[in-house]
Amino acid sequence: MLRRLLVAFWLTICAGVWRFLGVRPAGRVLVRHLGDPHEDTRAVAGMLLAKGGRRALPLLAEAADRREHLECVLPMLADLGETRYEPLMRDLASHPEPLLAKTGRDSLALLDRHRQQTRLAH
Repeated sequence: MLRRLLVAFWLTICAGVWRFLGVRPAGRVLVRHLGDPHEDTRAVAGMLLAKGGRRALPLLAEAADRREHLECVLPMLADLGETRYEPLMRDLASHPEPLLAKTGRDSLALLDRHRQQTRLAH
């Protein structure tokens, strides 16, 4: 328990260094922890990346290009309205592994919702 608390503290420090100083390797620490075996650590890393908003786009794109942590990365990209990964989302929607298929479907739904909100705002 103490270890996970210390990891969460470390992730918060990395997030601050990444967001306020623009140190990309600190942001990559957050992306790397999206694959942590502990769900709470993954959640902290994801929330800290999400707080970065569009600033997280290059880090998430790097991870998607490497096909890393897609179950976390693709929904975040979709929520940001990143259409470049829509083909990957569509491919995953029909993936035989249920988690990846759900990730693809959910990401496509988020992307559609983002498009609708953007149209309504204009």
